[in-house]
Amino acid sequence: MPDIQALRQLIAQNRLDDVLKQLKPLPEAKDFENEIIMLESDLNGFNRSERTGLLTTSEAGLQRRQLTSRLLNLLGEIERASGSAVPPVKPPDPAQQFILFIGAAPADLPPIDIDQEIREIEEGLRRARLRERFQLEQRQAARAADLRRALLDLERSPRFIHFAGYGHDGSDGRPAGLIFEDEQGKSRIISGAALTGLFSAIRDVECVLLNAALSIGPAQELAREIPYVIGMDGKLLDRAAIVFAIGFYDAIGSGRSIEDAFRIAKSSIELEGLPADQANIPQLLKKA
Repeated sequence: MPDIQALRQLIAQNRLDDVLKQLKPLPEAKDFENEIIMLESDLNGFNRSERTGLLTTSEAGLQRRQLTSRLLNLLGEIERASGSAVPPVKPPDPAQQFILFIGAAPADLPPIDIDQEIREIEEGLRRARLRERFQLEQRQAARAADLRRALLDLERSPRFIHFAGYGHDGSDGRPAGLIFEDEQGKSRIISGAALTGLFSAIRDVECVLLNAALSIGPAQELAREIPYVIGMDGKLLDRAAIVFAIGFYDAIGSGRSIEDAFRIAKSSIELEGLPADQANIPQLLKKA
């Protein structure tokens, strides 16, 4: 059985080429040879286009996220096909707490730099005083089915679930929720109520951070079941969203409480010199 967890960590480090090289000779991947060849070809084409400057920064980010999502889905298929027993889910070890990072950026919406957000969070945790206590794992979940599989594939329960992407406030008559892709690659809203049922089924989750514009609606739904939920009551600038996330996890990595970390994260937006109203957009909700 390949070490799927180790391969996922390589993906989180943007080492997609290394993952494909390690997958190709594995007996468990033999039935997926065509998918691996197609991914390798597409990745080589992407790398050439990026090196020669044929892609803008936003186009490169979007294509890399799509390739990452395809590769993560392939790992999940190989893992399931191997028939290996999945270890039982364990409660979080107080000596090492698990942060699950979920990114979703539908192709028909303006690109957002999810890769930069997770890189800066990882860097902040590496510098943290209590860095050995935290494990960060990334999953791309462009579609609702990807989100469900990402949560089902977990080998342990996260203390934190971090969502980076787009939210919807329900102002146009559609339900408030988070935005994923449908099978045709178009935006699809998953309601806060549906997300609550999914997230609350993961044991021991203490905090969900919806780092997505207009996510206060689904945050209010989640707060019925999750002890702490952070949502955005408005449109947060990309840089403000990243600064907020860095400040929050820097504080968590230093041993601060969730409420203290939230206050520090809001102050980080102000210290960055961003528009003053941006610091008022993040909202911390507690389970009633």
